[in-house]
Amino acid sequence: IEITLYRHNAERKRRHDVLQVGHCAKSAANEIDNIPRVNPETARALQFLQSVDIFGELHAQMLSMLAERCQFARFSAGKIISQAVDQITPGFIVVSGRVSMLSSSSSGANLIVELLCPRDPFALMISFDRSPRALTAKAQINTEALFVPQSVLLFILDKYPDISRNFFQQILNRLRKAHDFSRTLAHDLV
Repeated sequence: IEITLYRHNAERKRRHDVLQVGHCAKSAANEIDNIPRVNPETARALQFLQSVDIFGELHAQMLSMLAERCQFARFSAGKIISQAVDQITPGFIVVSGRVSMLSSSSSGANLIVELLCPRDPFALMISFDRSPRALTAKAQINTEALFVPQSVLLFILDKYPDISRNFFQQILNRLRKAHDFSRTLAHDLV
């Protein structure tokens, strides 16, 4: 009897969770409808976003709405995607090609801080910085990027805590890698 009751309660909880997820997705869908749709290539954007790890747990309907609001752009080798002095630049994900993230010294020399390959979400993260950009994004080779409006990204991070945790875990991993590299430069023979 206890096993039967346990199974019954577990099944009832599972059904409740499924209904709750469906309700949250509908509620979130109504809120995101206020953000304008701009992408005529929604199907292509949707297919690409499904391949990006941080959006892997996003409900299909929400992922589709995200795809409708993103925009593709192409950049030839050497073209600046976003300048360090830009106040507002939407985040982007490299679709194809390679992007170097540059930091400039006071003498004008550029240091490559990060290289972004396809599906790397780092350039989405820098869109949260409200001050002028510390980094310049430059296409190293012919590159295509998918721009994600900051308002949509913030909305998704608010509504989907698992995605937020994944996002911030990636930031921490990058910080740890940068710290380890700095420590190596400071303490090891180069």
